[in-house]
Amino acid sequence: MKNQNDLIIRIVMIVLAVIACGVIIFNKPSAYAPASPEKVPVVNLQLPAGTVVKTKGLPGGGDQPGGGGGGGALSPSPAPGGGGGAAPARQRPGFEGRSS
Repeated sequence: MKNQNDLIIRIVMIVLAVIACGVIIFNKPSAYAPASPEKVPVVNLQLPAGTVVKTKGLPGGGDQPGGGGGGGALSPSPAPGGGGGAAPARQRPGFEGRSS
């Protein structure tokens, strides 16, 4: 009986292998062909005549007292919108000024 069981198992395995190969072959992905893109209309545009304006800094950067616009040095009383950088240690939140 052992040979008969081995024969049945072998036949079943061969049939399953043939089915698996058929599934793999017939379910292979096909290459996706995207639609061709539309042609972009090309028009020759005339650029407007421009002028160059030379200044000595960024707009609004040098007319404020109390330091430069971004990261400049702090003065004793910085103006609104000017200055930058970190606050002095005595003004940091949560710092109690402990003495040793």
